Amino acid sequence: MTERGRLAVHLTQADRVALHQFAGRLGRGAFSVLDTPDGTQLEVGPLVGLFALPSFTLRVQPKAELHPWNVLYMLHRSSRRTLPLPPVGQELEETDLLEALAALFLSQLRPQLLRGLLRRSEQVQDDLPTLRGRLRVPEYLRRADPTRLPVEYADLQAGHPVNRLFLLVLERLAFWVEAKRSRQQVAELRVLLRDAGVQALGSVPFPAQRHGFTLNRLQRRYEPALNLAWLLLDGMSPVSQAGSWRGQAFAFDMDRLFEKFLERVLIEDILPETRYSGHAQGRGLSQQYLFTKEAQELRPDLIIKEGEAVNLIIDFKNKPPEQSFGRDDVYQMYAYARHLHCAKVLLLYSSQTTPVTIEATQGAPLSLTAAGVDLRQDLRVTLPEFHEQLRTLLRGQGLQL
Repeated sequence: MTERGRLAVHLTQADRVALHQFAGRLGRGAFSVLDTPDGTQLEVGPLVGLFALPSFTLRVQPKAELHPWNVLYMLHRSSRRTLPLPPVGQELEETDLLEALAALFLSQLRPQLLRGLLRRSEQVQDDLPTLRGRLRVPEYLRRADPTRLPVEYADLQAGHPVNRLFLLVLERLAFWVEAKRSRQQVAELRVLLRDAGVQALGSVPFPAQRHGFTLNRLQRRYEPALNLAWLLLDGMSPVSQAGSWRGQAFAFDMDRLFEKFLERVLIEDILPETRYSGHAQGRGLSQQYLFTKEAQELRPDLIIKEGEAVNLIIDFKNKPPEQSFGRDDVYQMYAYARHLHCAKVLLLYSSQTTPVTIEATQGAPLSLTAAGVDLRQDLRVTLPEFHEQLRTLLRGQGLQL
């Protein structure tokens, strides 16, 4: 099914418990279960990914028309970490995002592990027939056994935190991947790490704990695989339980991904070296509220300023354009525009459409335009054309680019 779609299903009680737990972790609006006289319908929010339920696995695809690699490209641009991209021209054989990410992760990790595991120096205590490192004298005197020497020495061990993180990702992928090649490589690398004495992490580290998973200058070849590992773990929710059943969810919020992607492209690619500056989520504004007592903070998705003046307000809509302007959208954008004394508002949708503009009938001049971007072409190849598409839309709003 597609995001924001609805599906007639038969849900067991265990399915309902699992959906409730997933929704608790993924946020309100992730799932809605509608029981009607005609049966049960499951409604999905703005999530794209896979959800393993006791009775079936639910696969949710993007609603907008996207080139198969463009979700990965959007993740690449939106992430704080640089993600490797597959070579231009490579076809996407996998049927969904997780399979594609898993294949890409394995293609980055496998060659590096086969060259040699990450290792770090650790103090090892052992009993040896010959002296190595430092003799633990108290232990030696206590035993009074000259044939075995209790020693302590520094040695390179495979229990590097990043190795443990890689093994955790491989354990999770073993639950999900279906492509034969990927399953074989997951099994191979799991055995390789386990035979070296690596133990998987017990849980996904919180962001504040991730500073310990660092690479030194000589280990940088592992960085692409490490960045993909974090991406995969960010998409996988904690293990959910419903009775004796255990499952996982792997999902991304497409609303947030679409918004963050266009923020980055506009702020980093389009507006530099112009007289304009872009500010996301109210940044660039003094903290403002629509009402007293700090009610309803003013946080437009993106504002474009020239000096201190707001020239354009942009709101991102991850959905195909509607035939008419939504009432809630109009009220929200009207409030933003009037409060910020801005005459132009652009609603930017995730499917290409002919721009449509409406004008305010009272007060200061104000126009509200609905337009869309075309994401059907491979952005790894057509990024310059995509940039020009955005520039054309901004010029239509009066910006001189």
